Amino acid sequence: MNCSFFIEIKINQPVVNAFVLFVPWMIYKSKDFIQDFFKALQGNDDYQKVNDWKMASYTLFWKLLISSNYQMRETLLNSIINQISYPNPITFYFTNLIFYIFSPQQTDDSEPLQEQIIK
Repeated sequence: MNCSFFIEIKINQPVVNAFVLFVPWMIYKSKDFIQDFFKALQGNDDYQKVNDWKMASYTLFWKLLISSNYQMRETLLNSIINQISYPNPITFYFTNLIFYIFSPQQTDDSEPLQEQIIK
């Protein structure tokens, strides 16, 4: 006997929107990030620290998107795309996140995710 169950999950859209905006906002508002960023601009070797901050957060979003079901991915992606329409550092962050998802290193696990973004 083949029984399939469909469980609808209620996703709290305002909480997802707040989380999506919170992660890059905390990176850009962090005192350590700002200090490392200005040191990197002055030619010090702190560029790697700045890159590590962003890559860790990109990995957080990527793993969250990969491990989520279709409905949650759709909600997260809509929230991310909604942030791209404003001209600010958060737009730059999420544009780079989309590039990260489509990077050659991520193609093994993220084909369904990439297809969902393209749709």
